Amino acid sequence: MIPVVRVTRPTRPVRLLETGWLALRMTAWRAALPVAKHLLPLPTLVRAAVRRPRCSVRCPDRERRVVSLARCVCEAGSLTAPNCLERSLITFRFLSELGARPTLIVGFKRQAGAVGGHVWVEVDGQVVGEDPPQSYGFTPLTVFSSEGVPGA
Repeated sequence: MIPVVRVTRPTRPVRLLETGWLALRMTAWRAALPVAKHLLPLPTLVRAAVRRPRCSVRCPDRERRVVSLARCVCEAGSLTAPNCLERSLITFRFLSELGARPTLIVGFKRQAGAVGGHVWVEVDGQVVGEDPPQSYGFTPLTVFSSEGVPGA
């Protein structure tokens, strides 16, 4: 007789451990990005953020956890002010690892004679972790595919 294997959701301690490990890895990226973004061109940073998926099946709960944790890590206890590029690169990296196939978008808008920039992440054509930047007048200029290729 073949034993039946029952798949259950991870227990609370396991989820806490996974979340803690994820937060630690995100914090390492958060610490490195303020310097890296001044030393490396954006396409190189994006390619460095691309990860091979660890999961064959997407898990929306984990994807939501990545998005919210990336925002928390980028806003909490930092010597530098959080910004959209760092938050988006971290979100992109860890969603990529989950197999969500995120895209990273760089957009601009003109405001009071100046040009403003913004970077955001989309999954399945939907902005994650914030309101759609287009509603604030941002126009996409460059889109990086989930493989880190610009102009895709």
